[in-house]
Amino acid sequence: MEDRSYKEKILLYGSLISVLAFLPFTIFRYMNGDYVIASLEAGLAVVLLFVFVYVWRTRRTEAASILACIIFLAVTVVIIHIKGPMLVYWLYPTTIASFCILNHRTASVLNLLALFFTFPAIYPTVSLQEAVVIYSTLSLLSLFGYIFRITNHNQHRELSQLAERDALTGTLNRRSLDENMLVAIKKYARNSTRKKSLIILDLDKFKEVNDTFGHSCGDQILIRIAQLIRANIRLSDQLFRYGGEEFVILVDNADIEEAETLAENIRLRVEKSNLFDRRRITISLGIAELDNGICSDEWLRLADDALYEAKRSGRNKVCLAKQDAQLVATAA
Repeated sequence: MEDRSYKEKILLYGSLISVLAFLPFTIFRYMNGDYVIASLEAGLAVVLLFVFVYVWRTRRTEAASILACIIFLAVTVVIIHIKGPMLVYWLYPTTIASFCILNHRTASVLNLLALFFTFPAIYPTVSLQEAVVIYSTLSLLSLFGYIFRITNHNQHRELSQLAERDALTGTLNRRSLDENMLVAIKKYARNSTRKKSLIILDLDKFKEVNDTFGHSCGDQILIRIAQLIRANIRLSDQLFRYGGEEFVILVDNADIEEAETLAENIRLRVEKSNLFDRRRITISLGIAELDNGICSDEWLRLADDALYEAKRSGRNKVCLAKQDAQLVATAA
């Protein structure tokens, strides 16, 4: 269970616990001749066990979540119509469960439908005051569930953004690079006409800057260069901090020549910009185009080898990794 997502665990545990919770009631009803309700609860148990097996084997949760909530709410409403408002309390855990496994809009719609279809079974058999209490508490429960779901979603999104961002520069981090490279490779396998290229760049002699002027100056340079790069790439391109003073640009819909044009533009802008007033800052860049049959590690290695060649041949250069493994440097 440890490698499963939060939503998978909710569905898996929730399905089993729900079945075990009302199974004694189902057995009791059969023993007392209440076959209609027992049959409904038995059918619900079968659906929940199906949800458990489906999620366990496929790890898909969207359709399973909707199915489980619809069936659970429908059975609850039918039982309330048959047995009367005494069993309306089953709507309370169902309401909370729906907000735990569905998005707030879908959960709200399903719960409103359940309240609507339950009304004919409640109002004629209880006083107006009791009906108001029942619907007020269920409405408040839905409201709290709605607020909880939105808050939880926003917090999850913020935590995800923090987990994939570099704290210093605000760029995407190495973990995010690994994930996005895998996505790019899968998309390219489906449509190889949409080229993708990788640019890896490194600040030249950056260790000397840190040693001479201090790491705080070095950090400011990294922040400024990240801002400069972001200002000169497209919205569809992605910038990552690879580690230390190295950055990676995942260039979308661009072959190696188009990526070279982008890299050369960035190199010139860095060279001519006043990133640090006490020393000229330059960068070296290596480029590799995605090709069929190569993995993310190989793709990154090709770009890294091209970067090494740019460093070896004098720095402040752009170097291309060709498919035949030759490296071509562009002089500054």
